[in-house]
Amino acid sequence: QTANAVVARRVYQLLRKHFSDLTIEIVVRKTVKLKKQTLYVLRIKDEQKLFLKQIHFFDGSNFLFSIPKEYEKNESMLIPYTQGLFLGTGSINNLQLSSYHLEISFAQEEHADDVMASLIPFDILFKKVKRRKAYLLYIKDSTMIGDFLAFVRAIKARFAFEDVRISRDMMNSMNRLINCEVANEQKSQKATEQQINNIEFVQMK
Repeated sequence: QTANAVVARRVYQLLRKHFSDLTIEIVVRKTVKLKKQTLYVLRIKDEQKLFLKQIHFFDGSNFLFSIPKEYEKNESMLIPYTQGLFLGTGSINNLQLSSYHLEISFAQEEHADDVMASLIPFDILFKKVKRRKAYLLYIKDSTMIGDFLAFVRAIKARFAFEDVRISRDMMNSMNRLINCEVANEQKSQKATEQQINNIEFVQMK
């Protein structure tokens, strides 16, 4: 399930393209929490275990919570795998409102560790933290977030991110320069006032 209609539509299209024999049901739900939102649920009506086995989430008897070995050193397979992870449980914050932060959520720590290790050769260095019952991989470095978006081939998103980052960095630099100039002006003014006071004190003697 997802709250993003675009993601739901894309997943549905991919399922219909690559698994045309599947019977897929689309359900739309409204949450009743404080922040009401619409959830789009894709249900596979039959052959669920066969489907999970084909996408390497089931081995015939147990569910798998690690990256298939053949994906780890094969970039052409690791990229779409990571794309799916980010679309399914990943997020990036609103860059206009707060600091840089990208994260992917995992139910199993083993899965998170596998993904984190598999991306190290591409200089994408996640950090890990446990939050409630989930394990989060996250990046706060702006350059590395851009690298991750490029790795998963989210080119438009990467350009949009870089535009915001450059604008924010320029604005921050300007603010720092202005603050420095104001501070220097205040120091100069205080020094001048002190000199005037000293001169007046000498003249009075």
